[in-house]
Amino acid sequence: MNRPYFMDYSYFRIIFMLFLCILNAKSLLIASPPPNGRKNFTVYSESLPLLPEEGVFAYSRISSDGNRLSYASERMVNGEVKRTINIIDLKTRKILYSEPGMDSYWAPDGKRVIFLSTRDGDDMDVCIWHAETGKVARNVAPVELGAYFSWSVVNGKDLILTQENQYYNLENDKALRPYRTVSACPEIGAGSQPMISRDGRLIATFVRGTLVVRSLKGCNYLLETQLPGGKADFSYDGRYIAFHAPKDGGKSKGYEIIVVDLHMRTMIKVTDLEGSSYYPAWTKDGRLSFRHDSDKFRGFMMASGFLKNSAEPLPASHTPLRSDAPLSRLYPKGDLPAHRVVLVNFWAGWCVHCRNELPMLERLRGQLRSAGVDAEIVGVCEPSSFRSDRDAIVRRQKLTFPQLDVNAMDLVAFGVQVFPTSLMFVDGKLVERRYGAQSYDKFAEWFKQYGIMIPKPKS
Repeated sequence: MNRPYFMDYSYFRIIFMLFLCILNAKSLLIASPPPNGRKNFTVYSESLPLLPEEGVFAYSRISSDGNRLSYASERMVNGEVKRTINIIDLKTRKILYSEPGMDSYWAPDGKRVIFLSTRDGDDMDVCIWHAETGKVARNVAPVELGAYFSWSVVNGKDLILTQENQYYNLENDKALRPYRTVSACPEIGAGSQPMISRDGRLIATFVRGTLVVRSLKGCNYLLETQLPGGKADFSYDGRYIAFHAPKDGGKSKGYEIIVVDLHMRTMIKVTDLEGSSYYPAWTKDGRLSFRHDSDKFRGFMMASGFLKNSAEPLPASHTPLRSDAPLSRLYPKGDLPAHRVVLVNFWAGWCVHCRNELPMLERLRGQLRSAGVDAEIVGVCEPSSFRSDRDAIVRRQKLTFPQLDVNAMDLVAFGVQVFPTSLMFVDGKLVERRYGAQSYDKFAEWFKQYGIMIPKPKS
């Protein structure tokens, strides 16, 4: 068995968990009053609290039997943020395996985990951990094919899909050629942030911020849910998808878990908790594991019984994401930037790509200042993120570009439903938006389209 990474951290975790169990015999979470008097049948349990000062990089994933959790833990080490894949036995709270990395996802059989290793620093590696032996297969696939994996089995063969819309089969822990790309469909394109069903037939993807279900190959199945959200996960029988979405469509602060019934084309609200719930993942018996952040509890939870909750029809239509809201909406006091071109970057404290993109935006703004061009960069952290988390990220990454405060309705007004989202304003008017993280060169080219020339940074 491999020796866990940061073994002393594992011992500290066990002591900390025992302390919490003694201190908190009752649940620390408070459910909100049911809307319209409807009863919420969801049963919650706390599966793993986070350690003090511990963060989570993106999603967590649960094994098919619900007994083991994998996630990327973030903590400060010598002034730097370190991300470590932790695979934890939820019954004993012991770390079964740990290695610097991120983006772990369980095989449908619950015996293997694919993840992106960063143990060699910048030299990343796609790996598979085997639960039965503890062994790790390395160099599974080219890193260039993408990460943020999901795993299916088609005709007895393992198939991996990445967030870059690339997919490939596995044989003996190696990716087989040909590597394939998700095809574009009329009007919706290929979509972004895709996750694949366990049988490999369908993918849940996002088009202009709303959830779309389509076939992996071709466009013969299409369901546009009209719902905003992120990181949808399929149930094992393929009937349901679960994802997190803004509470009440953005009218309330925070995020909740939604389940869509693909057969009935209805939606079910899973959570009615204070704070925010993110990144649900299914067990084989129909429970959901998810991450929860509130003043009462920070960590991972399990939910069951939610399919008894009232179902509602999916929206028949939705407000177009493109909005004519002016830049002045973000400046109610009228103190707008004195620049012709303004890039506004919407990010979240829990967002995977946002924290990677922010330092690059800081460097880009430095180039704007050095060149003396008529442009500015502004940041907006979405309102459900903890203020302490936002401030810590700004401090650790030494960000100097302005950060604005907004409310949930501002996100709706600008059509921001995916993080990060960047909006380009010229003379105070919104001219273009881009979803997802962008590279330095893409941002520079984008500014160039509006007459802003940015010199390349010195090496």
